[in-house]
Amino acid sequence: MSCCQEASHLRESVCGRPATYFADEGCLITLCNEHARWYFGSRPIRWCSLYRLWGAGGELLYVGISKNALARLGQHAQDKSWWVHVVGVTIEHHPSREIAEEAERRAIVNEKPRHNVAGT
Repeated sequence: MSCCQEASHLRESVCGRPATYFADEGCLITLCNEHARWYFGSRPIRWCSLYRLWGAGGELLYVGISKNALARLGQHAQDKSWWVHVVGVTIEHHPSREIAEEAERRAIVNEKPRHNVAGT
């Protein structure tokens, strides 16, 4: 049985190992590190993360991308006045910056985060 799952709420893969969320061709999957190497094979992967910042009422506050999402979140915490309203973060890993940028554009258009400004 493959450890891949198309459910973003899983915390571990079907094989029982801790999982990481990956997005591949529009499908959000969970893979353990061993199976991620098998799934993506020898393709060069330059991971880029898409993150969503959530408010207390479940509202989406901001969507962004970064090659180092945790460092970027630290920058937001220092620079953004709305950071005090962030109570949750979700992160998706994409195999390239281009794919992450497209996912970000779709998320901004479809999910309408409160603090995203066009072109930033």
